[in-house]
Amino acid sequence: METGFLNKISGFSETEKIALRKKVLLYGFFLVVSFVLWLLIVLGKNYNDQIDYPVSYKNFPEGKVLIGDLPDHLILNVNADGFTLLRFRLSSSFIPISFSVNSFKMNRLPGPDSSSFYIETRYAREHIASQLSSLFSISKITPDTLVFRFSGVSSKKVPVVPAINYHLDKQLILKNLMVLVPDSVIVSGPDFIIDTLT
Repeated sequence: METGFLNKISGFSETEKIALRKKVLLYGFFLVVSFVLWLLIVLGKNYNDQIDYPVSYKNFPEGKVLIGDLPDHLILNVNADGFTLLRFRLSSSFIPISFSVNSFKMNRLPGPDSSSFYIETRYAREHIASQLSSLFSISKITPDTLVFRFSGVSSKKVPVVPAINYHLDKQLILKNLMVLVPDSVIVSGPDFIIDTLT
């Protein structure tokens, strides 16, 4: 079938071939123009999308240290035009959202564990939105609750015990006792770790 088509083309005169090339080029040009116009129309509309955004936490309660893990990304349901979403998708690096923990009212988790608190992310929507482009409108944040577990900070002086095994070769003696510098260190951290640290 292809050879029949090629034979038909090869049977055309030069002027017919030039006219065919012009038609193909003209068709291709209008195809590209219509694609660009379609793309502009599509990207100009508003869309709901989910974006995975990095987050960093700061300003924890004074005298407390965080124990456990927190999510390093928040999933944001946003409403924005196609151009903004496309720019976001093509971007390779983002400045993490800075989540200032002390800026929010922390609620104690019910139960016997008095060291766990939570913040509902819906109350942080404005705080997060202020750090993003004004072209984004946030409708939902996942997870809906951030759970923080804190411990008091304590310090303790701990002796340094060297893990050294040595032996002297024949005809060698140790002139003085070995001295370790420093002989102890002050360690600070969560109560439950420092209490058992030797």
